[in-house]
Amino acid sequence: MPQRHPTLRGALLFFTCSLSVLFSLSPHASVHAQSFAPVLTVQPGNAFVEGKALYIASGGTVAGMISSQIFMVDLSVSWNATSPVYKQLPSGPGSNWFPSAMSPDGLKWFVFVAGVGHVFDTQTNQWSQVLNYPDGKFYGHAAATDPISGKTLIPFGYKNPDGTWSMLVVDLKDNSIASDNRNFTAPNQSTYAATWNTLLKNLLVVTDGTMHTYNLVEGWKNFTAPQGIQASDAYCMVSSASGSKVVLFGGYSKSLNATVGDIFVLDVPTLTWKKGPSTPPGDVRRSPACAISNDYFVSWGGDTGNTATIVPPQNVMLVYDLKTDTWTSNYVPAPTTPPAITNPPVQPSGTQSIVPTTTSTTSAASKENASAWSRNMKIVAGFVCVLLAIQ
Repeated sequence: MPQRHPTLRGALLFFTCSLSVLFSLSPHASVHAQSFAPVLTVQPGNAFVEGKALYIASGGTVAGMISSQIFMVDLSVSWNATSPVYKQLPSGPGSNWFPSAMSPDGLKWFVFVAGVGHVFDTQTNQWSQVLNYPDGKFYGHAAATDPISGKTLIPFGYKNPDGTWSMLVVDLKDNSIASDNRNFTAPNQSTYAATWNTLLKNLLVVTDGTMHTYNLVEGWKNFTAPQGIQASDAYCMVSSASGSKVVLFGGYSKSLNATVGDIFVLDVPTLTWKKGPSTPPGDVRRSPACAISNDYFVSWGGDTGNTATIVPPQNVMLVYDLKTDTWTSNYVPAPTTPPAITNPPVQPSGTQSIVPTTTSTTSAASKENASAWSRNMKIVAGFVCVLLAIQ
């Protein structure tokens, strides 16, 4: 009987199968199969709900077009920066550099494009038009909602007849608008960033390297900007839901004629700014979408260019760990609180208590059985690969 030798095909098959089995056995392997992959955009409208989602709308593409995509980055699950979890949302308003803000309860996402206001209901996933003032006087690049009044504040949102700028105040309770230019000290209407901080009870605005606060009672005041700030516009600035942290990231520096990757973190209780490590040169960023969730700062999109040409970054998604002050690859949400365990009722003497198996126990057992079955099937698959390889 002639002796059989392994063929090159068999060897390659064995090697491929072995790698597949080993990878599948790894407890750290995590791949999110998704049917939707967003196109990189710059200057998208965005808002977020901590622990839930970063909502992103439209923006400019590398080809110089306005994108129609609207989607969310899921902040309720873990993911790697190379494969964030996306969910496509119904199409709606589109442009670039337009203000948008989330309602305090996280249920209404307000988007304001060229004097027309739209609201996205995060529960029903539906858009509705709520305002229409297309007279060419309404602008703005960023916005935030004041949870005290429930009104949306848009710095530089209204252009006065004399060419100066006012704060635009939008009240979605009655779909009304008003302007306010009291004590206005901000230098100009460059591409600023804005965020509401719950501890300061103020809107924070950064523009042209200076910082300011605003509220409906006191108007504008100056605020201390971080030392070493280089960017003059196209920043991203967000505040944590608790108000304890504010992050200022990226932007374009007129003096350097370059986009920067600087990150500054404000500890609000002590009003102390701290500069973190900058991004690598290929990941500097201007005009991205940003959020803070579970002490992670995340940034999606934007570009690295220093002219009107959009230059894509090496990594579309960036993650910064605010606990360790380091750039990282993984986003991890806050752990969910398990349901409270209640004691079973006391039975009268002489009766027998029959306690049914709880759902959590059954679920855990099912998961353990499924895991064991999965491991066994992977082992079987490995043997099959070996048999095929030696044929």
